[in-house]
Amino acid sequence: MISLQKIIAKNMFWLFLAEFSKRALKAILLIFIARLLGVFQFGQLSFATAFTVIFSIIANFGFGEINTRQLSQNQEQDNNAVISLQWTFSLVCLLLILILSSIFITDPIILKLTWALAVVVVFNEMAEFLFSFFRANNKFIYEAIAKAIQGILTTGLGLLILFISLNILYIILAYILGMLVMFLVVFYFYNRHFDFFKFKFNKETWIKYIKMSWPVGSMTVFALIYNYMDSVMLGFYNQITEVGWYNAAHRIVFIVMLVPVLITRGFYPIMSKKFKHPGFRKVFFLELILMLITAIILVGAGIACSPLIINIVYGAEYAPAIPAFVMLLLMSGTYFIIYLMYQILIVSNNQRKIFWISLIGMVLNIILNFILIPKYSLYGVAAATLITYITMMVLSVCEARRFI
Repeated sequence: MISLQKIIAKNMFWLFLAEFSKRALKAILLIFIARLLGVFQFGQLSFATAFTVIFSIIANFGFGEINTRQLSQNQEQDNNAVISLQWTFSLVCLLLILILSSIFITDPIILKLTWALAVVVVFNEMAEFLFSFFRANNKFIYEAIAKAIQGILTTGLGLLILFISLNILYIILAYILGMLVMFLVVFYFYNRHFDFFKFKFNKETWIKYIKMSWPVGSMTVFALIYNYMDSVMLGFYNQITEVGWYNAAHRIVFIVMLVPVLITRGFYPIMSKKFKHPGFRKVFFLELILMLITAIILVGAGIACSPLIINIVYGAEYAPAIPAFVMLLLMSGTYFIIYLMYQILIVSNNQRKIFWISLIGMVLNIILNFILIPKYSLYGVAAATLITYITMMVLSVCEARRFI
């Protein structure tokens, strides 16, 4: 029998390969966009991204995490009905973004970017849900293949378009094509290894999954709001250049914040199976040690080299982003602990605790943004985000410790 450590190591390897192929390559494309198009156009893209991602929760709604848990614990379910539920939510999300963006966004370029990104975000959520079937069965290799194809296609085509035309509207076509190809690849893998998909409405299954998923979905709603609403608020204050600076810093920090997500996903199927068994504490402490060591190394090195990192990645034009970058790095350190505590609450079927923690974080973040943005601009946004995450870390540890 394969040892616990080998299963986790294999999962982590394929997860990191998948996300590195997708996000690292796309990060390279974003760096070229930021450098060649300038702060203002990068700010337009960042504002459109923030506006779109906030509404993506309707497509997500926590279905993927719950599906992985249910399958890992060998719970019987109707796969076609579950997928049909998530995809229905995805289409509703697409329509909502198209309607609301037409009402609230007046800049024609940002509006077109938002429409294009809506397609990217919705198909990404549809693909991510299919990945949950492979994660539950420890078959992460298929996720790695699909995301590698997307990363290579998006970045390669995007760079080609960028060097032909410095028009952000043309470059966004690379994002759409890369996402659609990834979706088709994972859809093919799902039909090959699991059930052949047919749309199915099952009232009992749909209601059951909505009841289980809404606390996690609400958590994601709140997380997206306090991670992206700040950029939207800066945009509505007509600080598009500041949006560019802030998101330049946040893009790098987002890569750091991706690490605890990948570590957690690698442990998650095992953690779900071991819950209420003697091996649970061993798995938890192994993950905790890995989280702490990784956080200290990444955050410490990032702060020490922050001016150098911003200058090398983006150039001197983005120097005002450095103080915000330092605060966001400190915030990312708390995220390692928060995400681990959330994992404990989900596998113990206490995801409602996450709802209240995230609600408190969202309300606090919005209040702080209204207070700090007018006076301190992007630095106020970064400070509000840091305070919010510190508060959530304390609350999540208090709630999860009794299950450890």
